[in-house]
Amino acid sequence: MNTIRDVARLAGVSVATVSRVLNEPDKVAPKTQARVKEVMVELNFIPNLNARSLATSRSGVIGILVNNISGGYYARIIDSIEAEARRRNVFTLINCGNHDSNDVMDAALRLASRQCDAIIASVPFMDDEGLQRFLAMQPNAVLLNCISALHRERSLAVDNRYGVRLALDHLYALGHRQIGLISGPEENSECELRLSACRDWFKAQGLVEPLIQAGDFSAESGRQAAATLLQQHPEITALFCFNDHMAIGALHHAQHIGMQVPEQLSIVGFDNNELAVYSDPALTTVAQPLEQLGERALHLAQQLIAGEAHEPQALLLPELVVRQSTASPRP
Repeated sequence: MNTIRDVARLAGVSVATVSRVLNEPDKVAPKTQARVKEVMVELNFIPNLNARSLATSRSGVIGILVNNISGGYYARIIDSIEAEARRRNVFTLINCGNHDSNDVMDAALRLASRQCDAIIASVPFMDDEGLQRFLAMQPNAVLLNCISALHRERSLAVDNRYGVRLALDHLYALGHRQIGLISGPEENSECELRLSACRDWFKAQGLVEPLIQAGDFSAESGRQAAATLLQQHPEITALFCFNDHMAIGALHHAQHIGMQVPEQLSIVGFDNNELAVYSDPALTTVAQPLEQLGERALHLAQQLIAGEAHEPQALLLPELVVRQSTASPRP
């Protein structure tokens, strides 16, 4: 069996250089990296990660817990984490289907049994008690979409209140006063925060309580919510939806019943997923910086693993992307 010394000899480099290619590739010139990797393939050299794990007390693996990877939201975050992990020579294990606190605890136990150095978990539905249990199991945990005030040093989230203001200010500036809301699941803390921000905004503008119908983030739930709102409140001239899938479902329903978008109904989404630009008309939406969220999550996980001091994490700022689904209401 070939060893690291055989690789170093044939590649014409030191054993330390081969080790850096395996563990800290960013410290090795690209040309040298390519030569060493070429020799590894030629010799069929397979690094003994178990031995390295025993020597360093680290596996070099970070677990990722998300709800799903359909629809683009989590896929974009995971792609960003993966890109950063490759750059830092870290491996990831991804576990989907984590819809509630029990799912997260079960998945965290499975990942911990595989000796993950840290876990990056999306936990918008977990309360402080659940988060405490989770962190007791995995101290090196990064919390995504978490708005808990108790864990700001390890929590990464978008500024939902700012995003709400961007969407509603845009509709207000266009002249809309009869605005309906299609919110998300009640157990989702980010949705609760967005809904609270909406109520505060309506109050600040001197408008009556908002007209609200809840969805579950799916396009079908957006269609159903729009059908209910528009049937019960035909005076509505605009809809603000808490994600793009529900917004597209609402848009399809409006067109199905003969309403013109945006001439008769303006629609704003949240996320800026890959479908937003391809809807007809293209969707005005609040863009979340998901790639930045993934990069920061991986960096923060490595800080926790290294035991480095860390400060409360600043909220990431979304941006409004104006497209063709919004316009001033008809007089």
